[in-house]
This record gives sequence, C-alpha cells and structure tokens, in this order.
Amino acid sequence: MKVEFSPAENHIEGKSFEVNGTQFYFRGNVVWEDKLYVEDDFHNVLKEHYMQGCLIENVPSYNGIFSIIVVENNRLLIINDRYGFYPSFYRTNNHQLMISDDYRSLVKQQIFREDALVDYLCLGYVQGDKTLLEDVTEVPPHTILEYSVEGENLIEKRNSYYHFKLTFEDNAERRAAKSFEDIWNRIMDRYADHLNATSSSFYAPLSGGLDSRLINAHLDYRGVSSYTMTQGCQRDHDEINTALKVSEELRNVKEHIVQINDAEMLPKFERVGCSSNRITSGYPSEIFFLNYERLQGKCDYHIPGHSGDFIAGAHLGMKMKLWKSKDDIIDYIIKWKSSALTQQLSKRHMEIFRHNLAENMSVDDGIISGYLRWNLENRQRRYIVRQAIPDFQEGMKLLLPFYDNELVDLFSRLSMRLLLNQRLYVNAHKDLYQINPSLYAIGRDGKKIKKIWNNWLTEFGPKVNMVIKKKLGTYSGVRTQLMDSSVKWDTLIDESILPDETKPFRNYQLGQWHYAYLYSIQKIVTDLKE
Repeated sequence: MKVEFSPAENHIEGKSFEVNGTQFYFRGNVVWEDKLYVEDDFHNVLKEHYMQGCLIENVPSYNGIFSIIVVENNRLLIINDRYGFYPSFYRTNNHQLMISDDYRSLVKQQIFREDALVDYLCLGYVQGDKTLLEDVTEVPPHTILEYSVEGENLIEKRNSYYHFKLTFEDNAERRAAKSFEDIWNRIMDRYADHLNATSSSFYAPLSGGLDSRLINAHLDYRGVSSYTMTQGCQRDHDEINTALKVSEELRNVKEHIVQINDAEMLPKFERVGCSSNRITSGYPSEIFFLNYERLQGKCDYHIPGHSGDFIAGAHLGMKMKLWKSKDDIIDYIIKWKSSALTQQLSKRHMEIFRHNLAENMSVDDGIISGYLRWNLENRQRRYIVRQAIPDFQEGMKLLLPFYDNELVDLFSRLSMRLLLNQRLYVNAHKDLYQINPSLYAIGRDGKKIKKIWNNWLTEFGPKVNMVIKKKLGTYSGVRTQLMDSSVKWDTLIDESILPDETKPFRNYQLGQWHYAYLYSIQKIVTDLKE
C-alpha cells in the first residue's frame, strides 16, 4: 500500500515546506490570535503547532478558509476549513491512496456518475463529497482525515470538528446589531492591517448593494487601495449607476471598471469556470476570472461580498416556518433552487435527485437548521463560493469576510424573527456607515436603504416587484443574460466528445443553461485527454 500526495502543476510553488522530513502543504488564510495570516505567512504558526503536538487540537480555532495536507512517511493528514471551500480530492484502490488539489492527476477511468450528472444539470453542482467522476472523491467540509498504513492495510480515521445549527438564542435586536458591528470592525481591522503592511490593493466586485458596498466602505476608510468593478447589460442599468455613485465616494480607488455584457464581450465567456473545480461545480462564464486576468499584476487580493445574503438570513422565508418534514425542504429546493430541467425528469432521474437531496440533508437539529446546513455545505460551498476561487496560476488571493467564523456563529444564534428579511443586517449598517454617511444615503436599485426595526415589510416591496417582472419576462439580470441566448452554448457542443453517460440527459429539452453545463463536462473530457 502506497500513500501519495500529488499536487497539481503550478500549485505547490511557495505553498509547501518541510519539517524533519515531514512535508506540509497549505493554501488559504487563517486568523490566529487576532492576526490574519495569508498563504506562506502561516507556515511558521503551522510548524510550531505541529512541533508542539497541538496541530489537530488547534484546527477548530483556525478562523479562515484553508486546506492543509501533511505527508509523514506512510501517514497522510488532510485538513480543511469549516466550510470546505478549497477542494482536496482523493482516490483509493487496493494498492494506493492518492490525494491532490487538482482532480486531473487522479483520474484513471473516465466513468461519469449518473447520480452526480443529475445534480450537475439540475443544480449546477454535485452535492456532498461526490464528484462527477466515479473514482474521485472530495474531502468533506470541517474534516480532519487521517490515513496510515499498517502492513498491507490502509487505516482511515475521520473526525468532523464543526456542526452548523441554528440555536435561536438571541432575540435582542439592538444587542445583536451591536455585536455585528463589533465583529465587522474587527474583521476589517485585521484585513486593513495586513493589506497596508504588505502594500497590497484588492479587487472588489461592486454591485451597489449592501454586501460589496460595506466591504469597500470600510477598507477604503482604513486607507486600503482598491480596484472596483461592476457589470450590467446596458449602461443605464440601475446597478451600474449605483455602483458608480458608490465608487465616487471612495477615496482610494485606483480604477473603477464598468463591464458591459455586450456582444463583443460575451464570447469571452466560453471559458467555463475554474478547471480544477469543474467536477464539482458547473458554474460557467464567471466574470471574476476575466477580471483576474485583466488585473494581473495590479492587485493581489480578491474580496467579494460572498455571501452576505446567507449571513443576513435572506435565504429564509416566512413559509419555511410551516415546513414539517425533510420532504417539504426537498420540494422547495426542487421548485425554487433547481433548474427547469427538474420539470422534465423521468421517474428514475427524479427518484435519484430526491435521494441525493435526502442523503445530503439531516434535520436532526430541526427543519430550518437542516435546510441552512444543506445550503451552506452544498450550494454555498460548491456553487456560490467556488465561482470566486481561481486556478492557482491566476495569482490572486481570496478573502471572504462574511464567512468569518465569529460572524457565522453570531448568525447561528439569532432568533427566527431577526433572521427574516435581513433585519439585523440592514439595521447594523446605520452605525457601520458613520464612517461615511453619504455612502449609506445612496439608494440601492433606485430604492433608499431603510432601517426596519418595526416594519419587516420594508424589504418586501422590491422583492415582490422583482418577482412580478420575472413572471412578465421583463426582468433580465446579469447572470440570466449570460446564460440564455446571449451565448449560444449549444453550438459549442460536440456530441462525439461528450461521455456516453450524458446521452439520456441530452434527450430532454435543454435550455442554454444546461448546454453550458454540458460544455463544462466536455471541457473535463478534453482536459483529461491533454
């Protein structure tokens, strides 16, 4: 039995070190003792914890997004963060265990899983620790996975060190808002200390909404230079106009990029996402990657607003309080969080899809906790956040302030009343924007941001309006335009390249969205041939 770590090409440089013959690999960032360490900055801390024998003990206190691999003779230790954002893939057979951060070095047989293909085409990502490929598995979130060899036997020890659940403890609005404010200021102080000390600037997608605006406002106030970008389908789009107004209020913006998603730009979106993530995440055409290339050499960090809506409770709704069982959640996901393909699924494929959802969801801690944990560990991990994680050669480091452990812990303690309609989130902003009140005064999509201490319906009107526009066919968001007729994904499909396992799905009536996912699968096949 052989235990082997096989890093992908270009992935290991500057990210590994050795201690007395033991090889360490680290990717990501960690807050330790109230200081932010990024990439190789954390090597000395990691080395110290290993030498003192307290590495595994300290992992639950590592606050950040990271992947750690330790190779020690015939022992392999794989550790990832609470949310499993950076993927580690592995493959086992009778004679070998291999692990890599890039699936392409692991694949021996190109056998595509039917159950994973159902997820991929219905959700845009594969659930759980499965991937599209039969012989490649991903290490789950919040896991310490240890493999050792005893004789000819491979011994596995698996420890999950974190469990997300809602406790509904805190119902005091003003106290919770103050806690949010204090935590946010600590996060921004740490980021600014690191970025200013290293003379670094950051790239910030600026939608004009609450999440991106808050990041930009606070880092700008702390003297950090930035490159901002907003996108839309036409120059008078509300989002673009709002973002421009916000950018004008910032003092340290080196360049504000307005990306118009027109016919000239759209062909560039044939690049489908991050190659090393394709077997879990089918999100194509992510504009972040185009801007990584555009800003290469200009800035070092990407700090997006992923995923303030999750932290704010925007994924919750009043009707969820009426859920009685796991089947109610599954029905909701199929109707509201899945593609239109679910309406066409054969009985067999629908049974597979429902089984996948049930398998990756536990409601032991309650119905709503079960849904949000599924959302965090599946949709947020493999669909929302992975679209912002670049391949290594892109060179930009990723920081995710809304996934700070302390902030997520605050969110998990809130009452249902505070979680609904972003009450805590919007109310905390009033004080957070004292650093620059004019930024707070700028409307969002033509609407003023208002406090909602006593009226939870304040946010309801715009949401209803958006739903009506969607139903009438007059609403066209950026992502919708990128995925529909603007890019003719079906013309990029070569059925001679697509694996046979996709044939049953090609018999459905597919939209451009689904052809984009098929194109991503096609790229997997061609990548493996190369």
